[in-house]
Amino acid sequence: MTTRPVIIADSSPLIALAIIGQLNLLRELYGQVFAPPAVWEEVTVTGRGLPGSHEVSQLTWLEIKAPETEWLQALLILVDRSEAEAIALANTI
Repeated sequence: MTTRPVIIADSSPLIALAIIGQLNLLRELYGQVFAPPAVWEEVTVTGRGLPGSHEVSQLTWLEIKAPETEWLQALLILVDRSEAEAIALANTI
């Protein structure tokens, strides 16, 4: 029996998949779909009213999971908070 892989979602792919009506591909292809809090905030709160925001906010299978903070500070020098949290979360899963 093969287990399906886990994926960490970032804002742009979530928005793009929502726009084309294909968010369920993530659920079909992966065993678990995680998003860090900053990605959730960027898409559903800061992006409220923008394309994809409502669709993402309605997902019941998207798991919001905070990364360990030890990775964040170094990553924040290079990328924005949502990307830093996604990378840090990927390093801890």
